[in-house]
Amino acid sequence: MDLQSLAPSLSRVLQKGILFFKTRIGKAILCLFLGSIPLCGVVAYWVSCFTALKSAEERLSLLVLSAPKKQQEKMEWEAYRMKYADANPYYFEQKIEAQSLLQNEKQKLTALLDTAMFSSHPELHKRYRYLTSDENRFAFSEEVLYSSKKWKETLLRQLRPVEIDEHDFSYVLNALEGDVKNRPQCTITDATLHHDEGGMTLHIECLKRENLQ
Repeated sequence: MDLQSLAPSLSRVLQKGILFFKTRIGKAILCLFLGSIPLCGVVAYWVSCFTALKSAEERLSLLVLSAPKKQQEKMEWEAYRMKYADANPYYFEQKIEAQSLLQNEKQKLTALLDTAMFSSHPELHKRYRYLTSDENRFAFSEEVLYSSKKWKETLLRQLRPVEIDEHDFSYVLNALEGDVKNRPQCTITDATLHHDEGGMTLHIECLKRENLQ
């Protein structure tokens, strides 16, 4: 069926519709329909306003709830910044890596090597050279985990284990996490301590946070 054959039928339907809306019932229905359009617009407007107001109230509630937390975070940051404001950027190099270890043993070896009996002892000389060299000193690799305008976080891994005694062990723990002047914030994240008849060896990893402001 083509459009030309449908044209008469469509024309008759249109004419009947026009005649219907000229009747009282048709006019009433038409007026009711046309009158409802502004009402729908008003309803849609108020629904939109209510939704926006509800959303604003929810955002305001979240801001009110988060305000104490943000204030607490700000206070904690200020306390951290003040505590580590004078941290030495070369603290590890000067206080840890430069520390001479096993001082008691070196003093005893020095006394023995000063005697005629042990002055030429090869094993004692070898041990003394080891203790006075950089081979038995702390040395760390550095990996920056996070950096911003405010602070930097670095993971320090000890390159090799070192021989220590009880005095060295206490010194290192205090230097890393004790109340030491100009110390950056340090946290030991991993430590391996071997203790046998030959002495102690230590290998550590730690996290360093530096204030950049």
